[in-house]
Amino acid sequence: MGTLFYRTLVYAKIVYFSLEVRVKSLVLFFTFVALLSNPFVSFATDFSHAHTAKISGNYEEAVKMFKVAAEQGDSFSQHCLGVMLYKGIGAPQNYEEAFKWLNMAAKQGLSQAKLDLEILVYHKKGVPKDYKHKY
Repeated sequence: MGTLFYRTLVYAKIVYFSLEVRVKSLVLFFTFVALLSNPFVSFATDFSHAHTAKISGNYEEAVKMFKVAAEQGDSFSQHCLGVMLYKGIGAPQNYEEAFKWLNMAAKQGLSQAKLDLEILVYHKKGVPKDYKHKY
């Protein structure tokens, strides 16, 4: 009788741990899916690819990629796009567009964007007439 009970107990433990592994695997899988569907992961991927293109000297491609992420609300991409447009790197120089993207990034609290926006305001480049100094 003791052997049968022991075998049943061992079998129950194996089933329990097998279920525990399956549950852990399911939790891990759904966590991974949730992370991939998170827009911040998308921003990071777009920003990373754009930054790589910029470093490799493919400025036109970097501007396109930064713009995609910037339109989705990524402040770092908005800042980089604004600076590239201000300097005319990878796209024609456009102070108004640079101001627009730097202002968006600054409104999200990015300190470097605030500084670069102040440079535009100081030099009066691309600043709309109705702009009220906020930073």
